[in-house]
Amino acid sequence: MERLREHMEAAILERWQDCPLAEPLARHESPRRQSTDLPRPVRGLRAANKVRVPAIRVVPVPEETLACNHIVAALPDGPQRDAYRDLQRAVLQRIDEEGMRVIGVTSASVGSGRTLTSVNLAVSLAVNAHRPVMIIDFDLDAPAVHELFDVDLKAGLEDHLFESLPVADLLFSPSIEGVSVLPARGTVGAANEAGRSRQLEALLEAVKRAHPEKILVLDMPSVSNWSDEQAFEALVDGMLLVVEDDVTEERDYRRALQSLSGGKLIGTVLNRVPSV
Repeated sequence: MERLREHMEAAILERWQDCPLAEPLARHESPRRQSTDLPRPVRGLRAANKVRVPAIRVVPVPEETLACNHIVAALPDGPQRDAYRDLQRAVLQRIDEEGMRVIGVTSASVGSGRTLTSVNLAVSLAVNAHRPVMIIDFDLDAPAVHELFDVDLKAGLEDHLFESLPVADLLFSPSIEGVSVLPARGTVGAANEAGRSRQLEALLEAVKRAHPEKILVLDMPSVSNWSDEQAFEALVDGMLLVVEDDVTEERDYRRALQSLSGGKLIGTVLNRVPSV
């Protein structure tokens, strides 16, 4: 495990020389479900050449829920909040320098805190950098973004991709200014099917045209679950790889690096580093 940590720390220092993570990032624990009264649905956004900008429904998320589910970037203070802010600054520098719009977040294996990293990165971009962000849950086999915000779903991204349900009926804002969420409800095998088609690519292009100011953070399946590396990498402008100390195996980390060989990898996030 020590060798893996040394390899990962070397990768982090290579990619984040100007802005290393200051503090260890938290590991996502499955949150406790709470009942949520969803506001009325909205109209408008469709993945088409001409996209109408909708008024997104707002789902109030109490601060206790954010804290319980470790969305620390939305909280007033704390060392883990600072760590995500450092990550956000490093990512934002690459976004601005290279004109990136879509940032994918993946992991070498499941259970590495990938979704928590995606959400906290997006929230930090909105809260600290004042950049509007849309979180898109593309882990269609095991989506968890809506669970972190404690929102019950009747439909999700896959219903737009495969059933043509309007995106506006799916979007919500978790009462954090500048943050919108396109959730998924979970359909086995749907991520690889969507990755091989042009449906998701068309959706991303439509959202970018409708919201030219937004950064899109795509919470992707773990690399170990990808069936077509080139198709998945083609969806994003830059990719973050999340690994977790004492959880990610060295063979999985090396395999993930080999899979992400298309030049899109912009950094590695090492989660759950023991405090020194």
